[in-house]
Amino acid sequence: MGHCIIGTERMDLRTKALPVNFFKFTTLWFIHDIEIKASISVSMNTCRGVASHRDFVDMVPAEIVECTTDQDVIEARKIIRMVDGSRSTASVTFTFTVAKLPGGVHVGYESVPVRPYIPNPLRCFKSKIYGHYGNACGSLHSYCSRCTGEGHVVEQCTSLVEKCRNCGSAHFTF
Repeated sequence: MGHCIIGTERMDLRTKALPVNFFKFTTLWFIHDIEIKASISVSMNTCRGVASHRDFVDMVPAEIVECTTDQDVIEARKIIRMVDGSRSTASVTFTFTVAKLPGGVHVGYESVPVRPYIPNPLRCFKSKIYGHYGNACGSLHSYCSRCTGEGHVVEQCTSLVEKCRNCGSAHFTF
């Protein structure tokens, strides 16, 4: 089944043999005068993929979504390549309203294959650790990209030894 949001609590529904059709109801019952509602999570029931086609170069994202709405597309973002400013590419990131990535999208009379979207990893420039951004960093100090020492930046570093803060190898933490 998947995940279900109930108020601010999330419930994981692993069983497939529910006595009633769970998602048919918006209000299930009351417990101590608290109304219990069920809804399907939108963010957990979507997937993202990338498709490339020559017609995407001259189209705006709203136009692409309008042409592909019947194919479960809710969002389209163009991938921009930075060459002498910015330049549009023929690649578009799609957000689909289904949990499984479709094999392709139809553009005109052509079927364009869709590949999985793999985002860049989150990278903190304060702690130099992957998995979060600086505004969510719990570290009290910033760390050097060269030696992983705390309290100074790479321009002020006097160490000749390079050390990665993530893997410990002898290279910069970039």
